[in-house]
Amino acid sequence: MKISLFPPALLLTLFLVFISCSKEDLGEMQAEEITVSNLEVYEVKDLEGIWDLYTMHSDVAVDFNGDGTSNKDIKAETGCFNTMFYDFDSTGNVTATQAKLHIDKTGIASCNSGTYSSPYTIENDMLTVSFHDKNGNYVSTTKQIKLTDEKQFLHLSLTRLETTGYIKDDSGNSTEIINSITTIYKKRASTPAE
Repeated sequence: MKISLFPPALLLTLFLVFISCSKEDLGEMQAEEITVSNLEVYEVKDLEGIWDLYTMHSDVAVDFNGDGTSNKDIKAETGCFNTMFYDFDSTGNVTATQAKLHIDKTGIASCNSGTYSSPYTIENDMLTVSFHDKNGNYVSTTKQIKLTDEKQFLHLSLTRLETTGYIKDDSGNSTEIINSITTIYKKRASTPAE
């Protein structure tokens, strides 16, 4: 005589209830993790528009202009970066004017700037820009961003390696001590169509 403690229909029902509860619990746990980590979720529409460089600060004071006064505010040391901006469109392309400061032993030697266009994507708070590097290789870079003050200010931090893309120091000491630069871009007020 064969005794079955759980009929197959009951086992199937218990399995389905267990699976549906597990999925609900997993969804709740993921939502709690997102809340706990304060993950920001941005969309293309949040970036769309023109963003002008507002502030640029290094983690240490520097004296780029050679006036004997060091400053963490890089824009107070040079006007080289004043024209930098990003223009994010709604189709996933960004146009940017970027600058590079060249310093030698006598101080600021030159400031070179250029305008570039690249595709971009945004996922949560991670911005990815894809472009061709100076060797013609297609590369992508991903940076965490933060939008503040009702999404009117865009914050980006540059690592020590990334700062070399903005400041080339042949003097031997000025930028060797910079570990990071924090940039803040301000969204340009849109003008009504004429």
